Amino acid sequence: MLRSLRARVAAAAVVTVALVLVVAGGLLLRGDAVQRGEELDTALDRRVDALSAGDLQDLPTDGDRRGPHHRFPRGDEFVARVLDGDVVTAGHRDAGFLPAGEQLGFDTVPGPGGPWRVRTAAGDDGTLVQVAAPLSSVNRGAFETRRRALRLGLFGLLLTGLLGWAAGGVALRPLSQLTAAARRVAATRDLSTRMPPRAGPAEVDAVADSLDVMLGRLEESAAGTTTALEASRRFAADAGHELRTPLTSVRANLDALARNPDLPPAERARILADVTREQDRLVGLLDALQALARGDASPPPPEPVDLAEVADAAVERIRAGHPGLAVELAAGHEDLTIAGSADGLRIVVDNLLLNAARHGRPDGTVRVRLERDGADCVLAVDDDGPGIPVPDRSRVLERFARGAAAAGPGSGLGLALVHQQVRLHGGTLAIGDSDLGGARISVRLPRAGRSPRR
Repeated sequence: MLRSLRARVAAAAVVTVALVLVVAGGLLLRGDAVQRGEELDTALDRRVDALSAGDLQDLPTDGDRRGPHHRFPRGDEFVARVLDGDVVTAGHRDAGFLPAGEQLGFDTVPGPGGPWRVRTAAGDDGTLVQVAAPLSSVNRGAFETRRRALRLGLFGLLLTGLLGWAAGGVALRPLSQLTAAARRVAATRDLSTRMPPRAGPAEVDAVADSLDVMLGRLEESAAGTTTALEASRRFAADAGHELRTPLTSVRANLDALARNPDLPPAERARILADVTREQDRLVGLLDALQALARGDASPPPPEPVDLAEVADAAVERIRAGHPGLAVELAAGHEDLTIAGSADGLRIVVDNLLLNAARHGRPDGTVRVRLERDGADCVLAVDDDGPGIPVPDRSRVLERFARGAAAAGPGSGLGLALVHQQVRLHGGTLAIGDSDLGGARISVRLPRAGRSPRR
């Protein structure tokens, strides 16, 4: 079985042409045989008409019936005779095989060397005229015609096969280019490779489009897998780096309690309180690292989220956790719906408020403002702390980075979490100075129905 598509195309062309040649050749050969038979009958008719008119000069008479066979103008042999009743009045001796002449018209009878075609007609003087010619001449001509047709047919099939092979190569060239491109992808594992420009048949272009779609999906899947692995590695590295200090502190405090079972109650209580603080710090640090890892891996599908509701709930939580802090919320009645993740936006607002509460003045003021600015929603959080120096404003957005003026507790992950979620939502973050004396962190997010920034 042919495995090459090009060979199959050439073979199909040869088979098709062969079937056409067989049918057409059969019809042509049959027509040629009929035509040759008609030409022989016409020649016999002419000869019979001449003999019927009394032109007997070429026929041997009673005394000499051994004359040579006559030939028609086209070169075929014939024999003839004239009958008067049962008596042959003129004719060739070799015409003795002819029938008695009871039936007028054409007939085919056996004779020397094979069948003969006989024409019997009534003469003007009441005699019968018979002329016969061997059908071997017709058969020889038909055989020569068949032989020439066979030679031409074989040559035509050979030419068809060569042309089919060449045409198949041209037609399948786009498919060969697709195969080469697919092999390059397999060899280089570069999923960003795309199929060559479309210039072939519609069917090949459809295959190329499908391959491009498949490669695009594989590229996205591979990128997601790489991102998830990188996030896992980064989480493990960050956790190992940042958990070492609090775990060391907890271990030191527990060793102190184990070595000194007779510590005064006040000292024991102080050490246990320190262990509790470190444990809380560990939990908060792990939560932040997990949130960062989830954001690095794959963001959840977007959904409509009312940013005003998220901010209002976050303000209530920060007020409950910091009773002495004055938190002001200013939000109008405008539509502040964001297309994003409710959990991600909650991380943004919670960490901005917690950052302002930690780095502002004790029992100070935090101001939260929500507004629409064109096609964006803007969230601004102001505090009354020392602010963030200009040289530190880009660095504090990195993981485990803290400003030079930061004095409160913290892991250095809060603003990194905020920055990550803002980018995932297609927004921007800016750090400036607040009229309260501290820092102002502004977040600009596209409203629902608007394309995010890239």
